[in-house]
Amino acid sequence: MLNTHLEHLEDTILDGDLSLLRSLLYEGNVSVKIDGSPAIVWGTHPQTHRFFVGTKSVFNKKLIKVNYTHDDIEENHGTGQVASILSACLAHLPYCDEGEIYQGDFIGFGGEWEYTPNTITYNFGEEVQ
Repeated sequence: MLNTHLEHLEDTILDGDLSLLRSLLYEGNVSVKIDGSPAIVWGTHPQTHRFFVGTKSVFNKKLIKVNYTHDDIEENHGTGQVASILSACLAHLPYCDEGEIYQGDFIGFGGEWEYTPNTITYNFGEEVQ
């Protein structure tokens, strides 16, 4: 499987690409890239045609860690926090059509207003007093 890197829009300016600034002058759509941890990859595996979850390790060239079952998760990732997150993803992420693979960063399990999955704290609508 191929892993595609997504660039943060604001980082393009540091590379000398000013198209972001020009795009602000026109109507259009912009998406947000949120940095969480770990990155979760899930979908229907193109060779086995089975639903899987994993981290970016599914893209490794030598030690590929694709998880179809909770036993696979324990074998590939042990019993720590990453294994717990992957087990929840395996149980709750929607199954995908043939050939669909998605990647997203894990923010948190829900129920809170604020999450700090990596180095940035995200606030999801807490009322300001």
